[in-house]
Amino acid sequence: MARPKLKPRRRSVFELLRDVAGHATTETVIMIPIFVAIWGGIWYTQQRHHKAIAMAQLTRAHVWAHAYDACEGDGGSTDIRPAPSSDAGFVGGVVDLLFGSGLIPGMRFSEIEGERSTSIQRPAVLGEGSVEMRHNLLLLCNEQIQGDRSFWSVAWGMFFG
Repeated sequence: MARPKLKPRRRSVFELLRDVAGHATTETVIMIPIFVAIWGGIWYTQQRHHKAIAMAQLTRAHVWAHAYDACEGDGGSTDIRPAPSSDAGFVGGVVDLLFGSGLIPGMRFSEIEGERSTSIQRPAVLGEGSVEMRHNLLLLCNEQIQGDRSFWSVAWGMFFG
């Protein structure tokens, strides 16, 4: 027996609103760029953190090695220069006068400051360009190795040399 042909009925507005076909595809299309942006930001932050740690380690290694050698020689690839005089007010001025100028014999200290800078490129999502990163370290110089010198020559060098 032949089946009667059913006529397709028109869907109402409410039936169209209840239709969930295609929602998963739409959600995926919307969320993929958001995930890419989030993971790109995490990757950039991780790269910046690693670069800052490596830069700080190199700066410390070069400045400490230079200070240990009585501030003689080169500082590797780190920019090492005499530390600027402190402008910390009255107390800083008195300390610089007493110890920095050699007014008190045997208490002359020399300081060095080492600085290293680098840059890291930002991703396009964060506005491109580069971010400048710096690390600096201030240390006192170690005393010179005395070797086979006598006590009197070492004392003379500390107070008058």
